[in-house]
Amino acid sequence: MVKSKKRLQPKMFIVAGAIAAASVISLFVGYGLGFQQGKTLNPDMYEASVEGKIVCLSHRDTSGPQTLECAIGIETDDGKHYSISDSRSDISVSSLAGSEKRVRISGSLKEASDSKYVSDGILTVEQSETLE
Repeated sequence: MVKSKKRLQPKMFIVAGAIAAASVISLFVGYGLGFQQGKTLNPDMYEASVEGKIVCLSHRDTSGPQTLECAIGIETDDGKHYSISDSRSDISVSSLAGSEKRVRISGSLKEASDSKYVSDGILTVEQSETLE
């Protein structure tokens, strides 16, 4: 008795090809949008540029004793205060605290309140300039 060979259906090849094509396309689209392997995007952060003056941020709790340290921040024209994170090795914005000079700071902004100081968010400095 001779067994007949089963012929694979052409539909199966079409479906498999469509799945493979969709996988390749989604890989390229995902890579283009920044979803690279090992890289996570923080949805709470975005690029921002703010103008104002460098200040020492006020303590949130003023009922007890206060330390004399200066938590560097920026006060914008609309009254918002942002903590500044500046790890650059060139001229630091922290040297301008108390000078009343206006600055423009560009970087990543995360809107979140600080537990110790009055702050509307944390601005990680990428670029800064003094305004006159």
